[in-house]
Amino acid sequence: MYRVGFRVEYTLLCLLRALYGLLRLGLWTAGALLSPLLPRLPAFSLPWFSPRRLLSWLPPAAAALVLALTLRTGLSLHFVLQVEVDGSVLGRVESEEIFEAAQADVRSRVNNARQVLAEAGQQVPEDLWAVEPSYALAVGGQTLTQSDLVNALLRQTGGTLTEATAVYIDGSLSYVITGGDHLRSYLEQIKKPYRESGATGRTVRFYHDIHLVDGLFLQDSVVPDQTVLDALNAPGETGTPELLRVQVVVRETQLSDIPYDTVTTTSDAYDYGEQVVVQPGELGLQEITQDTTYLDGQMTGVEIVGTRLLKEPVTEEVIEGTRIADALTGQYDGRVFVWPVPDYREVTRWMGAGHTGTDIAASYGVPVIAAADGVVKTLYHWNGVVTQGDYNSYGNYIELDHGGGYRTLYGHLSAFAVEEGETVTQGQVIGYVGDTGYAFGYHCHFEMFGPGGRFSARAVFPGL
Repeated sequence: MYRVGFRVEYTLLCLLRALYGLLRLGLWTAGALLSPLLPRLPAFSLPWFSPRRLLSWLPPAAAALVLALTLRTGLSLHFVLQVEVDGSVLGRVESEEIFEAAQADVRSRVNNARQVLAEAGQQVPEDLWAVEPSYALAVGGQTLTQSDLVNALLRQTGGTLTEATAVYIDGSLSYVITGGDHLRSYLEQIKKPYRESGATGRTVRFYHDIHLVDGLFLQDSVVPDQTVLDALNAPGETGTPELLRVQVVVRETQLSDIPYDTVTTTSDAYDYGEQVVVQPGELGLQEITQDTTYLDGQMTGVEIVGTRLLKEPVTEEVIEGTRIADALTGQYDGRVFVWPVPDYREVTRWMGAGHTGTDIAASYGVPVIAAADGVVKTLYHWNGVVTQGDYNSYGNYIELDHGGGYRTLYGHLSAFAVEEGETVTQGQVIGYVGDTGYAFGYHCHFEMFGPGGRFSARAVFPGL
C-alpha cells in the first residue's frame, strides 16, 4: 500500500511539474512577443505556485466537495411517516397531522361501536377493538390518504367491517347507518324550500352541523335508519325538531359612503361667526360585503365580512372668524370688553328696575364667549329646581374674575365649555345659550361688576 501510494503521489507530482513547465513556457513566450510593444511590462512569475503545494490542497478540497454533495442529497430527500401496528407496516403518510386525524377517527368509530353494544346491554371489554399505531421516519415511497389509513387501521381491530355511512352532528360521530343515500335525500328535501333558483351568495345549511361520511365501519356500530330519523326529528324547546333547524346565510355586497372629517381653525382675519370653507369635503366610497343570517326564516344577525376602499374621503377645511366687530367692543374705565353673544344683538331687557343684568335673546346652543381675559371663579350646576331671587335662579351659570375687582356673570346656560379654575382668554367659548333656572325662553343673562359694584352693560355697549 505504501508503494502504491508513493507511485500515485510521484506520478501526480510529475504530471503537475510538466503542466507547470508548460505554463511557464507559455507565459515566457507571450512575454517575449509582447515585450517590443510593452517595454516596461514587468516580468511575470508565480512565486506562490508549486506542484507540491497544489497537491497539499487536494484533500481538503475533495472533503469540501463530498460534504456539499452529501448536504445537497440529504436536503433533496422526501421524508414521510411509516405507520406500523405491532411490527406490521400498514403504509406511509405525508405528515403527522394525517396520522393523528386518522387515529382520532378510528377511535371515534370504535367508541361508537362500543357505545351501541353497551346500550344494547352487552358487556364490552376495555380492550375490544383496541389498536395502537406508531410511526417512524422513512424516505419517500407511495403514501396513503387519511381515508386509506383509517380503513387500514380498522382492519387491524379484528372486528367485522362493513360499508356504511357515519352521521356526524356538530363534529361528533353520533350514528352509523347503511341507508346513507336515503338520509341525504331526506335532509335535502328539508332544505329545498329555503333555496332560491338562480340565487347567488346564498348558503343553506342546518343550524346544527349534520355531516355524512361514507366508509368502512365496525358492523356492531350500525343502527337502524329509523333510530337516526327519530333522533333528528325529536322536538326541542320550541316544539320543532331542534337538530333540523335550517340556517340561511345571504352574502350581499353594497356601496357605502365614507363620511369626511372637518378640520376647523380660527383666524382674526374674519368677523366672529363667519365661516370660510378653504377646502370642501368630499365623501369617500367603500364596498361592504356582509352576511345576513336567517334561522327558520327569521333574521338573527348581520355581520360585515369584508370592506374594500374605492375612494378616500377628502377632509373639509374651515376657517372660523374671531374678529369682534367694533360695535360689539366697548370700554369701561379703560378696560376693553366684548359682547358675550356676538351672533345676537337683540336685548330683551337691560339692567334696571330690579333686573340685575342684561338679557340677550339667542337660539338654543349658541356659543357664549368670555367678555375679557380672566379665570373661571364659579361654575354653578343648576339643581333643576326653578326659583326666583337667588343664585339658583340663574340656572347653570359661570362667573369670571378679570382682576382689579372686575367680574362678569353668564346665566341660564345649557352647557359649559370650561372648568372651574380654568384661565380663559377674551373671545373664548365658555358655554352655550339655554333656559335653565328661572327663565322664559332661550337667552343669556349677562352681568358686569367693577370695584364700585354692579354696572350695566349698556354703559359699555351704548350702540346696541
